[in-house]
Amino acid sequence: MMKAEPKRMLTKTTERLGWRARIGVITPAVGMAVTADFHKIAPEGVALILAGVAQPITQDSVEQLTQVGEGVVEAARRMVMPKADVILWNTSSGSFIKGHGYDLELIDRIEQATGIPTTTASTAMIEAFKKLGLKKVCLATPYVDEINEREKTFIEAHGFEVLKFKGLQLLDVGELIDVPPSRMYRLAKEVDVPEADAIFISNAGWSALDILQMLEVELGKPVLSTNQVSLWGAFRLAGIQEPVQGYGTLLHDP
Repeated sequence: MMKAEPKRMLTKTTERLGWRARIGVITPAVGMAVTADFHKIAPEGVALILAGVAQPITQDSVEQLTQVGEGVVEAARRMVMPKADVILWNTSSGSFIKGHGYDLELIDRIEQATGIPTTTASTAMIEAFKKLGLKKVCLATPYVDEINEREKTFIEAHGFEVLKFKGLQLLDVGELIDVPPSRMYRLAKEVDVPEADAIFISNAGWSALDILQMLEVELGKPVLSTNQVSLWGAFRLAGIQEPVQGYGTLLHDP
Protein backbone atom coordinates (compact mmCIF):
# COMPACT_ATOMS: atom_id res chain seq x y z
CA MET A 1 0.00 0.00 0.00
CA MET A 2 1.43 3.36 -1.02
CA LYS A 3 1.86 6.00 1.68
CA ALA A 4 0.02 9.29 1.22
CA GLU A 5 2.25 12.11 0.06
CA PRO A 6 2.80 14.62 2.89
CA LYS A 7 1.06 17.96 2.51
CA ARG A 8 3.28 20.85 1.56
CA MET A 9 3.45 23.77 3.96
CA LEU A 10 2.07 27.01 2.58
CA THR A 11 4.49 29.93 2.90
CA LYS A 12 4.13 33.65 2.50
CA THR A 13 5.49 35.30 -0.61
CA THR A 14 9.16 36.08 -0.07
CA GLU A 15 9.77 39.81 0.33
CA ARG A 16 12.96 41.77 0.76
CA LEU A 17 13.98 42.17 4.39
CA GLY A 18 12.45 45.42 5.60
CA TRP A 19 10.16 45.73 2.61
CA ARG A 20 8.48 48.78 4.15
CA ALA A 21 11.51 50.36 5.79
CA ARG A 22 14.99 49.55 6.99
CA ILE A 23 15.95 51.46 10.13
CA GLY A 24 19.70 51.86 10.54
CA VAL A 25 20.55 52.30 14.22
CA ILE A 26 24.03 53.31 15.39
CA THR A 27 24.88 52.80 19.06
CA PRO A 28 27.83 54.21 21.03
CA ALA A 29 28.12 51.15 23.29
CA VAL A 30 26.16 47.92 23.80
CA GLY A 31 23.08 47.80 21.54
CA MET A 32 21.02 45.10 23.28
CA ALA A 33 18.37 47.39 24.73
CA VAL A 34 17.44 49.08 21.47
CA THR A 35 17.37 45.71 19.69
CA ALA A 36 14.89 44.31 22.20
CA ASP A 37 12.77 47.47 22.15
CA PHE A 38 12.74 47.62 18.35
CA HIS A 39 11.27 44.14 18.05
CA LYS A 40 8.55 44.97 20.59
CA ILE A 41 7.17 47.93 18.66
CA ALA A 42 8.27 47.63 15.00
CA PRO A 43 5.34 47.07 12.61
CA GLU A 44 5.40 44.27 10.06
CA GLY A 45 7.81 44.88 7.20
CA VAL A 46 10.13 47.18 9.19
CA ALA A 47 13.65 45.84 9.77
CA LEU A 48 16.56 46.83 12.00
CA ILE A 49 20.15 47.33 10.80
CA LEU A 50 22.44 47.74 13.81
CA ALA A 51 25.97 49.14 13.89
CA GLY A 52 28.33 50.36 16.57
CA VAL A 53 31.09 52.94 16.46
CA ALA A 54 34.65 51.62 16.09
CA GLN A 55 35.64 52.75 19.60
CA PRO A 56 32.56 52.33 21.82
CA ILE A 57 32.31 54.18 25.09
CA THR A 58 32.97 52.32 28.33
CA GLN A 59 31.99 55.18 30.63
CA ASP A 60 29.24 57.78 30.47
CA SER A 61 31.77 60.55 31.09
CA VAL A 62 31.97 63.95 29.44
CA GLU A 63 35.33 63.02 27.92
CA GLN A 64 34.17 59.79 26.25
CA LEU A 65 30.77 61.14 25.21
CA THR A 66 32.44 64.15 23.59
CA GLN A 67 34.81 61.92 21.62
CA VAL A 68 32.36 59.20 20.52
CA GLY A 69 30.67 61.46 17.98
CA GLU A 70 33.88 61.45 15.93
CA GLY A 71 33.21 57.84 14.94
CA VAL A 72 29.58 58.16 13.96
CA VAL A 73 30.13 59.05 10.29
CA GLU A 74 32.29 55.97 9.71
CA ALA A 75 29.59 53.80 11.29
CA ALA A 76 26.90 55.54 9.22
CA ARG A 77 28.70 54.72 5.99
CA ARG A 78 28.19 51.04 6.82
CA MET A 79 24.44 51.64 6.46
CA VAL A 80 24.72 52.46 2.74
CA MET A 81 25.33 48.95 1.36
CA PRO A 82 22.42 47.29 3.25
CA LYS A 83 20.26 50.18 2.00
CA ALA A 84 19.03 51.74 5.23
CA ASP A 85 16.09 54.08 4.58
CA VAL A 86 16.85 56.20 7.64
CA ILE A 87 19.67 56.39 10.18
CA LEU A 88 19.28 56.90 13.94
CA TRP A 89 22.21 57.91 16.17
CA ASN A 90 20.74 56.30 19.25
CA THR A 91 22.27 57.99 22.25
CA SER A 92 20.80 60.76 24.36
CA SER A 93 23.98 61.94 26.05
CA GLY A 94 26.11 61.39 22.93
CA SER A 95 23.88 63.72 20.93
CA PHE A 96 23.38 66.52 23.46
CA ILE A 97 26.80 66.52 25.16
CA LYS A 98 28.12 69.56 23.22
CA GLY A 99 24.99 71.60 23.75
CA HIS A 100 22.24 73.16 21.68
CA GLY A 101 22.64 72.39 17.98
CA TYR A 102 25.07 69.50 18.40
CA ASP A 103 22.43 66.96 17.40
CA LEU A 104 21.74 68.89 14.19
CA GLU A 105 25.47 69.09 13.46
CA LEU A 106 25.72 65.28 13.74
CA ILE A 107 22.68 64.84 11.50
CA ASP A 108 24.22 67.08 8.85
CA ARG A 109 27.54 65.21 8.94
CA ILE A 110 25.85 61.82 8.57
CA GLU A 111 23.53 62.97 5.79
CA GLN A 112 26.39 64.58 3.89
CA ALA A 113 28.39 61.34 4.08
CA THR A 114 25.57 58.91 3.24
CA GLY A 115 22.69 60.74 1.57
CA ILE A 116 20.35 58.98 4.03
CA PRO A 117 17.80 60.91 6.15
CA THR A 118 19.00 60.93 9.76
CA THR A 119 17.84 61.71 13.27
CA THR A 120 19.29 61.39 16.78
CA ALA A 121 17.86 60.40 20.14
CA SER A 122 18.03 64.00 21.39
CA THR A 123 16.38 65.34 18.25
CA ALA A 124 13.55 62.83 18.61
CA MET A 125 13.21 63.68 22.31
CA ILE A 126 12.58 67.34 21.52
CA GLU A 127 10.17 66.42 18.70
CA ALA A 128 8.26 64.14 21.07
CA PHE A 129 7.98 66.89 23.70
CA LYS A 130 6.54 69.19 21.04
CA LYS A 131 4.20 66.50 19.72
CA LEU A 132 2.70 65.99 23.20
CA GLY A 133 2.52 69.73 23.92
CA LEU A 134 4.78 69.49 26.97
CA LYS A 135 6.16 72.51 28.78
CA LYS A 136 7.61 71.16 32.04
CA VAL A 137 9.38 67.82 32.47
CA CYS A 138 11.35 65.82 35.03
CA LEU A 139 14.32 63.59 34.21
CA ALA A 140 15.24 60.15 35.54
CA THR A 141 18.71 59.10 34.40
CA PRO A 142 21.64 56.82 35.22
CA TYR A 143 24.08 59.71 34.67
CA VAL A 144 26.38 61.60 36.98
CA ASP A 145 25.18 65.13 37.66
CA GLU A 146 27.68 66.70 35.27
CA ILE A 147 25.86 64.93 32.43
CA ASN A 148 22.44 65.63 33.95
CA GLU A 149 23.17 69.36 34.00
CA ARG A 150 24.09 69.25 30.31
CA GLU A 151 20.86 67.44 29.44
CA LYS A 152 18.88 70.00 31.43
CA THR A 153 20.62 72.85 29.58
CA PHE A 154 20.00 71.20 26.19
CA ILE A 155 16.29 70.71 26.88
CA GLU A 156 15.79 74.21 28.28
CA ALA A 157 17.57 75.72 25.25
CA HIS A 158 14.59 74.38 23.23
CA GLY A 159 12.06 76.25 25.38
CA PHE A 160 11.09 73.57 27.92
CA GLU A 161 11.57 73.68 31.69
CA VAL A 162 13.23 70.88 33.64
CA LEU A 163 11.67 70.98 37.10
CA LYS A 164 13.70 68.18 38.65
CA PHE A 165 16.26 65.54 37.75
CA LYS A 166 17.83 62.62 39.54
CA GLY A 167 20.62 60.36 38.32
CA LEU A 168 22.02 57.11 39.66
CA GLN A 169 25.57 58.54 39.37
CA LEU A 170 26.75 55.62 37.22
CA LEU A 171 29.79 55.94 34.98
CA ASP A 172 30.50 52.35 34.00
CA VAL A 173 28.43 51.32 30.95
CA GLY A 174 28.60 47.64 31.93
CA GLU A 175 26.96 48.47 35.25
CA LEU A 176 24.44 50.80 33.64
CA ILE A 177 22.99 48.24 31.23
CA ASP A 178 22.26 45.85 34.11
CA VAL A 179 20.04 48.30 36.03
CA PRO A 180 16.73 46.43 36.52
CA PRO A 181 13.39 47.92 35.40
CA SER A 182 12.24 47.99 39.04
CA ARG A 183 14.97 50.50 39.85
CA MET A 184 14.04 52.65 36.85
CA TYR A 185 10.40 52.47 37.92
CA ARG A 186 11.21 53.74 41.43
CA LEU A 187 13.51 56.44 40.08
CA ALA A 188 10.82 57.77 37.72
CA LYS A 189 8.38 58.04 40.62
CA GLU A 190 10.98 59.76 42.79
CA VAL A 191 11.57 62.57 40.30
CA ASP A 192 7.89 63.27 39.61
CA VAL A 193 6.38 66.51 40.88
CA PRO A 194 2.72 67.53 40.46
CA GLU A 195 3.53 70.46 38.16
CA ALA A 196 5.40 68.32 35.64
CA ASP A 197 3.68 67.54 32.36
CA ALA A 198 5.74 64.38 31.80
CA ILE A 199 8.64 62.24 32.96
CA PHE A 200 11.54 61.41 30.65
CA ILE A 201 13.65 58.31 31.39
CA SER A 202 16.92 59.12 29.70
CA ASN A 203 19.53 56.68 28.30
CA ALA A 204 19.43 54.28 25.37
CA GLY A 205 21.22 51.57 27.34
CA TRP A 206 18.08 50.98 29.39
CA SER A 207 15.06 49.07 28.15
CA ALA A 208 12.25 50.97 29.84
CA LEU A 209 9.40 50.20 27.43
CA ASP A 210 7.67 47.68 29.69
CA ILE A 211 7.26 50.11 32.59
CA LEU A 212 6.04 53.18 30.66
CA GLN A 213 2.36 52.27 30.53
CA MET A 214 2.07 51.39 34.23
CA LEU A 215 3.90 54.57 35.20
CA GLU A 216 1.53 56.65 33.07
CA VAL A 217 -1.48 55.07 34.79
CA GLU A 218 -0.02 55.64 38.27
CA LEU A 219 1.32 59.15 37.68
CA GLY A 220 -1.46 60.38 35.41
CA LYS A 221 0.89 61.88 32.82
CA PRO A 222 3.00 60.80 29.82
CA VAL A 223 6.19 58.90 30.60
CA LEU A 224 8.78 58.66 27.84
CA SER A 225 12.11 56.89 27.40
CA THR A 226 15.07 57.31 25.07
CA ASN A 227 14.51 54.19 22.95
CA GLN A 228 10.78 54.90 22.76
CA VAL A 229 11.22 58.44 21.41
CA SER A 230 14.20 57.64 19.19
CA LEU A 231 12.52 54.69 17.46
CA TRP A 232 9.31 56.73 17.17
CA GLY A 233 11.33 59.48 15.50
CA ALA A 234 13.07 57.05 13.15
CA PHE A 235 9.79 55.37 12.17
CA ARG A 236 8.20 58.75 11.43
CA LEU A 237 11.20 59.76 9.33
CA ALA A 238 10.70 56.55 7.33
CA GLY A 239 6.98 57.25 6.87
CA ILE A 240 5.84 54.53 9.31
CA GLN A 241 3.16 55.96 11.61
CA GLU A 242 1.09 53.05 12.87
CA PRO A 243 -0.23 53.24 16.45
CA VAL A 244 1.32 50.83 18.96
CA GLN A 245 -0.55 49.96 22.15
CA GLY A 246 0.90 49.24 25.57
CA TYR A 247 4.10 51.28 25.48
CA GLY A 248 3.05 54.80 26.38
CA THR A 249 0.99 57.71 25.11
CA LEU A 250 3.52 58.77 22.49
CA LEU A 251 3.14 55.53 20.52
CA HIS A 252 -0.66 55.42 20.83
CA ASP A 253 -1.01 58.21 18.27
CA PRO A 254 2.27 58.48 16.37
